[in-house]
Amino acid sequence: MFIFYLKEAAAERTHAASGTEPFSKDSWRLALHDLESEEEIYRLRPKDVVPHIAALCAGDVLSEYRTASWACYTKTLLPHVHYRIVVGIVGTALKKFSSTRDLCVAIRNAAEAHARAYELTGVLHRDISAGNILFYKTADCVIRGTLIDWDLCKILRKEGKESRRQDWRTGTWRFMSGLRLANPEKPHELSDDLESFVHVLTYNLVLYRPMKNPTVSTNVHAVFDEYDVRPEDNVIIGGAGKGSFFLDGTLPDKIFRDALPGPCAKTVRDLRELFAPLYRDEEKVGKEVIATARKAVQSSDALLKIFGEWLDKDGWRTNDGYEPVFIRRHPYRCSCSVDLPRLQSSQPRTSRLAHRAL
Repeated sequence: MFIFYLKEAAAERTHAASGTEPFSKDSWRLALHDLESEEEIYRLRPKDVVPHIAALCAGDVLSEYRTASWACYTKTLLPHVHYRIVVGIVGTALKKFSSTRDLCVAIRNAAEAHARAYELTGVLHRDISAGNILFYKTADCVIRGTLIDWDLCKILRKEGKESRRQDWRTGTWRFMSGLRLANPEKPHELSDDLESFVHVLTYNLVLYRPMKNPTVSTNVHAVFDEYDVRPEDNVIIGGAGKGSFFLDGTLPDKIFRDALPGPCAKTVRDLRELFAPLYRDEEKVGKEVIATARKAVQSSDALLKIFGEWLDKDGWRTNDGYEPVFIRRHPYRCSCSVDLPRLQSSQPRTSRLAHRAL
């Protein structure tokens, strides 16, 4: 049956560059009754209407392992099913961008895919991260981005309001919105996904473009890595560094102005200003300012407009691509003495499953 899927995918390859063969992704998906498979999400979109999404077909391979004879069954074991999905694009890791303009193009394309899917079907991706945006070249050598791994997404069925599915936050810690990190009880909203696109851009810029500023290493840690533990219930929280970033305290605007071409630095500046009011003190700035800011991120229009405006400007460079930068990594800092084995990795591609149980 799966060979048939591969043949079907080859015939249906509408989004791939010329000469690209379909690619099969092999994984174990969560088999929960209220969690749609990645294929079901792709099937919701009208064909050729949602851009920059690469999946073609998929299917389960084996029965779930929870009841297998070799499985050590416990009540807390989440059931998984062996799963394969065929994609029409074999992309390249986002961090391998050949220029900062290409980086912004790929992220904008991913945001366009997200926006169209949300408009048509009410889908939130819920794991916008550096690992889930790839770029590729079309047949005419144009750089494009694609948004992948929709397996943790959520369909908003009740007037755009999300009911909590499980007692966890979904996403990759480094790219989750500061408001979600600070308040685990907060429902995941469109604005949380949109904010993650900003963190993906910023993360790639500070890690892979040289920035001659002695505070960068500490700031990177504060924005993307730091966490704390709520003493009353031992729930892991974070987000202070992201709030400081949006308010121009951590990784201030000057760092980007000094290191990046003008249009790229101004993209970061405008994205920062878009989300900054969400982190301001309502008593100081007023309810109207906060309400206006929240309204601006209830659709993707403002974010896409910022990317589009500066991508159309002159001043981009062609030789400012991926360049590994040494960032002195700090251990995760916490004010409480608590064992957190699942948060010890300092690798950029932090496991999403590790954070689901937070």
